[in-house]
This record gives sequence, C-alpha cells and structure tokens, in this order.
Amino acid sequence: MNLSWSFTVTIVFLLDIMIFVKGRTIEFEKFMAPAGPWGRQPILLEEDGGYTNLLVAIHSDVMKTPTIIQEIKEVFTYTSQMMYNMSGQNFFFKSISILVPETWSEESSYERPRPNETIHTARIILRNETSAGSPPSYPFVRRPGRFGVEAEYIYIPKKILTNNSETTLWEAAKVCQSLWGQLRWGLPANWTESSGDQLNFREFEDSQSESHVPREITPSFRLLQPKDLFSVVILDARENMMENEKFNRMIERYRYYIKYLFPTYTWLGVVSVNDTAQQVEPCTKLWEKFGFRKQMTFDLPTRATGTKSLGDAVKKAMQVLNLLDKNITDSIIFIMSDGTDVNSPTIDDVLPEVTSAGVLLATLPFSSNKSENIALNNTIDYNSKIHHEVGGLTSLENEDKFIRIYQSDLIQLYPFELEEFTIETDNIHETQSNLIRVRCDDVTMLQYNYTTSAGNAFIYEDSRSDDNKIADVATSRYDTGEVGRHTLIIVSEISQPVSVEVFSGFFTPGDNSFAENEMTRARVVLELPFINYTTFESIVPLYAVVTKNEKPVANVKIVGLITTPDGNNTEIEFVDDGQGVDEKSDDGIYSHGLDWFTIEGNYSLELFVNGDESYLLIKSSIDSESGTLRRKGLSPFQRIPDTKTFTVVGIPPSTISDLAVGNISGRTVSLNWTAPGADLMTGRATRYDLRYGYSSEEVANNFKNALPVADYFVLSGNLSGPSPGGNLETLNLTFGTIDGATFFLAIIAIDSQGNRGRASNVVEVTLEEVSFETTSSVAMTTKYLTLPNKTTVMKNTFPTKMTKTDSGTTEMSIVEQFLEVVKTNAFLAGVAVGVLVTSVFCIGFCILVRKKSTRRTYQSSQSRDSNTELQHYNYENSIIM
Repeated sequence: MNLSWSFTVTIVFLLDIMIFVKGRTIEFEKFMAPAGPWGRQPILLEEDGGYTNLLVAIHSDVMKTPTIIQEIKEVFTYTSQMMYNMSGQNFFFKSISILVPETWSEESSYERPRPNETIHTARIILRNETSAGSPPSYPFVRRPGRFGVEAEYIYIPKKILTNNSETTLWEAAKVCQSLWGQLRWGLPANWTESSGDQLNFREFEDSQSESHVPREITPSFRLLQPKDLFSVVILDARENMMENEKFNRMIERYRYYIKYLFPTYTWLGVVSVNDTAQQVEPCTKLWEKFGFRKQMTFDLPTRATGTKSLGDAVKKAMQVLNLLDKNITDSIIFIMSDGTDVNSPTIDDVLPEVTSAGVLLATLPFSSNKSENIALNNTIDYNSKIHHEVGGLTSLENEDKFIRIYQSDLIQLYPFELEEFTIETDNIHETQSNLIRVRCDDVTMLQYNYTTSAGNAFIYEDSRSDDNKIADVATSRYDTGEVGRHTLIIVSEISQPVSVEVFSGFFTPGDNSFAENEMTRARVVLELPFINYTTFESIVPLYAVVTKNEKPVANVKIVGLITTPDGNNTEIEFVDDGQGVDEKSDDGIYSHGLDWFTIEGNYSLELFVNGDESYLLIKSSIDSESGTLRRKGLSPFQRIPDTKTFTVVGIPPSTISDLAVGNISGRTVSLNWTAPGADLMTGRATRYDLRYGYSSEEVANNFKNALPVADYFVLSGNLSGPSPGGNLETLNLTFGTIDGATFFLAIIAIDSQGNRGRASNVVEVTLEEVSFETTSSVAMTTKYLTLPNKTTVMKNTFPTKMTKTDSGTTEMSIVEQFLEVVKTNAFLAGVAVGVLVTSVFCIGFCILVRKKSTRRTYQSSQSRDSNTELQHYNYENSIIM
C-alpha cells in the first residue's frame, strides 16, 4: 500500500485570522481544524530528516513538579539520538511542542497554544496512571486503521518519562522509539526485520538506508499552556454611523460575530460609544454564563447619536479589562466603526497606554466594503466563517464538559397532548447535571416537566434562540446526575414538530473532578476528511472509538447514519470483532467498511451508541500486547457524538458494460449503450471517448492508444452531449475512411472534472462485403452490396452508395460509381502519386531547359567577344599602316 499521503497536509474547515502588529505576527485563529490524519496535528518531515510539529500533551491528572518538564525533554532528546543512529542517520526530532494543563501555575515561558493545539489533537498524551479512574499503567498506540498506516496517537503513563536515572532514561527512550515506529510508520508492536511483515512505507524504508550526513539532532521545545483570551468589542453608535445604514449593518454583524465567531473559552466585554462611552457587558468568561450568546445581544444601542470620540471608547474598554484584575497582555480590543473621529482624544492619543499594557487594537469589520471600516493595522477577515454550529451546549461539549446522551426523532405534537421522552443516564457525580435542548417551531407554546428516578427535578433556567425555535433548558445542578431513568414531559399549545437532545456532564466548567471521573466517551474517527474515489482501495474504513479513562469499552452496539450529498440516509453497523476492516477485536475501536459511494460531495456520519450490556476491558499486565484481560461491567449508557463530515471527490462515470452493435448498412454502423452519469450512474457525464483498433486486445488492454473516433464519423447521435445516467444512447457512424473491413470498438465516459470511467466491453464490427456484377442494362461492371443468390463476389474496401432497380438489384450509375471512387483512399492515394510524379517530371524538365538555355547564352557571348576582338585587331592594323 502506498502511504505517501502522510506527507500531505489536508486543511478542512479552516478559520485562520492573522493579526500583524509592528512587524510581528500574532496568530489569532479562533477555530482551526486539525490538518493531519485522524483529525490530529500533522507530523511534518523536513528535508533534512527532522520531524516537526509534534505535539505532546500532559493531562490535567498529572501534577506539576519542579523537574517534570526537564525530565520529559531529556527523554525525547535521548529518543531523537537513538532514532537517528538506528535509522542510518536519517531521522530525528527537530521540534516538539509540550502542552501543559491549564491547572498548572503560569510561567513566563509558557506560550498561548493555537486553538487546534489541544490534548484532543496531540500525537502523544501523558497521563498519571495512579489518578482516580486508573488510566492504563502501560503505554500503547491508538490505531484505528490497519498496520502500515500512520496511527492516531501514543499514550504514555507518567512513570515512564519522569525518572531521570541513566538506566531508566535509556529504557524510556527505547519505549518511545518503539512507540514512534508504531505511530508514524504503522509498525506492529512486535515488529522485527525478520518477522516477514511487508510494509511498503517509503519513509520507513529510507530509515533502513545509510546516510551519514552530520546534523544537529537535539530537538527544540515550545512550552504551551491554555490561557484565557480577554476581548472587548467597541460598538460605534455615534451619528456618523447613520449614513448608508452603517449602524444597522454594524448591529446585525455584531450579532453574527457573537453567534459564530467568538469561542466558548473567550472572556468578552462590550462597550458602546454615542454621547458617552459606557460599558454594555462586563468582561465575562462566556461558558460561565448560561445562554450567553443571546444575553450578549441584550441592551445594545438602538440608534446612532452623539459625537464622543473613539479614544474615549478605547479608554473605557481598557477600564473594563483592568477590572478583571488579571494579566491582560495580548488582550484584544475590537472596534466596529467607520473610523470617523472629530473630537479628542483620538485613538492615536490613547495608543501609548494601550500598547504599554500589551493590548492589541483590531478592526472587527461591519461591512464587506473595506473602505467603510476603520483602518487599523490589525483586521479580522470579514468573510471568516465557522462551518459548524457554535451554540452554547455544542461548545460546552467541544470543551469536554458535556456529552450528548440522548436525541429523539422529530415528533409531531398536537394541542395539549402529552409527549413523554425517556432518558437513561449513567452519571454518578454530584455536580453533574443535564442540559436539554428542545427544537420546534415556537418554544413559547411549550410547557415541560422533568423528573428523575428520585422525583421532580428543578428546571432553573431557560434560554431561547432569537427566533424562538430552540430552547436550552438547564436542570438542577445537584441530584439529577444519578444513574437511572429520567423523564421529560412536553405539552404544546399548538400543533408543531418537536425534537429533544439531552447533554450530560459537569455543569461547573472549572470542576477538576471531571478528570477524575471521566465519563464513557464515544467519537467518530476518520483517517482523512477527503476521500479520493480513484485512489481508495475499494473499501473506505470508518471508525468509532469508545473508551473510559483510555480503556477500551466492549460489547457496545453502534449504529451509524450516513447522509449523502443528495439527502439520502443509510444506516450502517459498526463492529469490534477483528473481521474485515476491523484490525483487532475488543480494542474499543469499532469499524465499518464503506464501498457504495455514488455521488461526489459532502457526506455526514452520525453515531448512535448504546451500552446496555457493555464492559471495560482492563489489562492486568504492563505488557500492552500480552496482558491478561479482565472485564468490569458498566452502567447502561447512550452516546450521540458530534456528527462528522467527509468529502468524496474523484468519482468517475460508471463503466459502460452493454455497448452493442445495432444495424450495419454498408459502411454505416449503429451503436447502442446505457448512458452512465457524472458520478457512476448519477447525473450526466460531459462527453464520450469512443476508440477503435484492429484487435480486441489492442482496444481492451491499451484503450488510450487506440484510434479515436472523430466527430466527422458521426452521422447521428452526439459524443459531446451524453444523456442523463440510465438513458439509452444511440450513435450512427460511417467508417468510409477506415482501412480494413473488421475492427473493434470500446467507449468511456468523462465528467466535467476530467474523471474518466473505465473502458467498456469491446464490440466487433465487420462491415458488409462489396461485390461486382455485370448486368445487361449497363454495358460495364457495377458495384453493389453482397445480396442473396449473387455469384460473382469480391471484397472491396470502398464505401458504396446504392440505387434500387425495378428488378430489386441494388446498382449504381457510372457517374455514381465515379463519384464513389473519387471518395476512396485508393483514389486519393493514386492522385497524390500522380501529382508527385508529374511534379518531379516538370521540375526535371525545367532544369534541363534551364541548362540548355544557359549553354546557348554562353556560346553567344563567346561569339560576340571573338568578333569584337577581331574588329579591334583590324582597327589597330589599319592605323599602323
């Protein structure tokens, strides 16, 4: 298998917002999807053999010690040296980023990570095997795919990396190198050169060669720590914004930004300026404010008036930041304004105060016309978009605080009829609670009651969308997370469709007990977000991973719902039985092989996970491969992970398999076949490529080198305008210019992207033979097609045009015969030879005539010269005498 894809960086759903400040670039990427395989950070290989962009994440269950970072650096430095030597001096670690937990105390050396640098995108994860929940005490590689393919990530227990004795350092490096071979090169854990495994991984093969090129092989390290992002938005509500509906467009765009741009972990405040500069919202961490995305749009200015300066608004924004009593370095003040400022202080007047505090000023555009927005060095792209929903609950799930445990179908409610939704929960922590999302046409017409196995639960907050189509309902923080059957009863005052989702988790975002009591997690894992139909190996594997504290969860029923680009839904089942595309049984990785793509575009995959009879698989040995497994039962649970999307490209038209020859009349041939589509049988192809040759093997095995049938062969039908897939195609051709009476044809269809179907079945065409016969009515030999009861027959490659006589004999007149002969290759060839011979003769004759003429001219000249000399001689003699 060819794994060159591992060098390709695929970026999907990218929001990359760059802010340039006095020559330095600050990456302000709000949401940036991981670009590597399995949705993880891509590992890049430089030309010198150095691996870069490797992200190592330390879990929050690992306590900070004075030496832990240095010990980790030493292990990876030693591993780099070992890998360099054992790979023939080819490969080494060039740069490594270490992500420390947010719970660790801050240090000046810690940088802010990019949004896609998280523990969920890291390629190496370090956990404390002695923490609550008992994560595995042995290292392993999470491999959803097959051997020979780059794996997802490495799990390492803390004890392997945090002892700096020389012996342990060598052992730790040896373990890390083995794990790296499994992760990067797809090697089995017990791989040896003599094991016979055939792994066609060019990078791994290169590691076995000799290089001996001296390099600096000590990796560089970045230390990262998630940090709060403080922001304040300034809304310009002054009279200058009345022109050209600027004010209304600004408010509309602000609502868009609040709903889609600012991530959940942002601290955000709002300041407006009109007659005065005032605080609209204090700087608050968004996820600590239930229903914040709606509340941040309350109390906005309703009209534009006043002429207070923008400088005053910036000073007010600085006051809002300083009230946090936190380090506000790298905080951002966004300004939504046209930049008009006639009063003091101006922005330039207050800029020294802002820059001295390490705060940035940035344009948050309200208009797609750049000239209407305030001109600052730092500008957010107006066209920046988020390609997934960023509602409050979804964002909380993205932050690993809430997990979706229930989702109902769309149910039609009728006035004042009760509808009961039953929810099974497996939560056991006292600070866990449930959040309910109700979708309908009008939530103001709904009444609901939520009960648990212990009795009624208090619904203490209800946040609704602006259009009243979604209600987010929070239940009591306590006593609602216990295991048992929960019931939600909804009554509607009108007829309307309703659906319900339930999210469960730790309501308090900063609750560290979450790490100690990790809930069972289910997630969709895709090798790559783009699938090229022309290169995949007939079956595309899809994976679902179910774990609890990194341990596999077995005996789970998983059903996937795939939605195709044309809106059709298909259910599929995931299994963990070690059969087909599932590499290993009971490893918590459930698989399904997909082989029925029919159309290009975006596919979505939604999982429904049911763990009624599931159990944990726990190894009793540190050896991750041979350790004995024991089972530990789990409480019943349901999970509905976030829907994943993937894009399928390169689907060619279907192979034409029913190409057939219809009528043959003289040199006219009729062909029939069923039209394919642009994507297999879907849609309409762009054109056909019809080719012929003089042997079946020539056309079938080497179609691209066969002779193309040009458009002038076509009498009726169209090679450039295929019918929609499934329709019957008919094409009438004339082969009057073809040498040979028997030949073979095949056809392919091509879509608008240039994707070519495979060559069709090959059909044989034998043109009807031509004969000569002398008739009494014409005192010469005439040509006609072979007909029954004719005696004198001879083959002829000329095309024929026939007329019918009263006797039924198909004959041609002398003029018709002459005209037909004129059209043939033989006649044209004869004419060409005749012209060539005539030309040669004429050229030779002209040369001969030219030579004779030259000779006569020369002789005449000589004669004239002689006469002149004689006359001159006689004249001189006469003078002497």
